[in-house]
Amino acid sequence: MGLHKINLAFLVVTFSLIIFQNCSPLESALEDSTDRPSLLSESVEFEKVNALFAAKCLACHQTANGTNSNVGLATYEDIMNSGTVIAGESSLSALFQSVDSGSMPPTVPLSQNEVDLIARWIDQGAMGDQPVSGVNTRPMVNAGTDRTLTLPMNSLTINAIATDSDGMISVISWSQISGPSAATLAGAGTLNLMVSNLVQGDYIFQISVEDDQAAVTTDTVRVSVSAVVTNPVSFAQLNRDIFTPRCASCHNANRSDGGYRMDTYAEVMRRVVAGNAAQSNLYREVQNNSMPRGSGPL
Repeated sequence: MGLHKINLAFLVVTFSLIIFQNCSPLESALEDSTDRPSLLSESVEFEKVNALFAAKCLACHQTANGTNSNVGLATYEDIMNSGTVIAGESSLSALFQSVDSGSMPPTVPLSQNEVDLIARWIDQGAMGDQPVSGVNTRPMVNAGTDRTLTLPMNSLTINAIATDSDGMISVISWSQISGPSAATLAGAGTLNLMVSNLVQGDYIFQISVEDDQAAVTTDTVRVSVSAVVTNPVSFAQLNRDIFTPRCASCHNANRSDGGYRMDTYAEVMRRVVAGNAAQSNLYREVQNNSMPRGSGPL
């Protein structure tokens, strides 16, 4: 009986030692984990992001005038002036979108940790190296993506984004740079520009922002307006119903009154400006009833 008690006591002590030895490292690991800051809360310095760009991006993005891109990533100023970073908003930043989608770098995409590093840097304000005292950082502005319209829709709202990392935006101004007509602008002193009375053609609008230290940055956006297409008409139909019975008798290979023919597609197109009836001699002559001459106006 005494021997059984001794063996039982030995087993209890041995089992207790095994449990104690296995639990101690777990408790220590838990204690260590509470001492380590979360990766998501760690501050990301521009030095780390810059080193990543230097290793993975500068072959094509050394300067904003490089042969492969108009986005420079060599310096903090190049990056922030590219318009691809919206401080505090990684999801709205073209730089993050391109690496997150895997489209950049085009040959070897970044790892998930590298993508997360860029996202955290942007979300934490996209801060650069310690700023030099007295040196102002230019504001950032993005006029948005190019837009398209199809008539009869002739108005839209352009939504821009602007930030200033070391101050505030004090002046916002929109203007029309080019276009087939003078558009009507509303809200030209805000980030949201309403443009109306557009006609067919391409328009360029520019936003200019000025910060509280008079530094100015601009960006442009294109609005393309297309004509409405209703009941498309083929050349074969026009040739059958109008050109052959009403025009070709005076404008053919043997008789070309006025110095032009109307008996083939190629000859007809000599008097047509594709996409612009108002500038086409063919349309103007039938519209003012100067043609056809012998058979009466169309």
